[in-house]
Amino acid sequence: WYLALLDVPRAATGSQLEAALDGQDSHIFDNVISAHQAALNESNPEDRIVVFGSFYTVAEVLSQAV
Repeated sequence: WYLALLDVPRAATGSQLEAALDGQDSHIFDNVISAHQAALNESNPEDRIVVFGSFYTVAEVLSQAV
């Protein structure tokens, strides 16, 4: 899991996100773009990366795809 912190009032903290994953392997990033770039760097060309969460999260990744 590549977890990204958001700079919005209702965003979960890094520790809240990790707790929700109940011990699964995860990495926390300061922002969505850093998390997405790390996922891209560590993936293979045939891998699928699924971006989900809030509209803020998805919008940031989509803004980089243009």
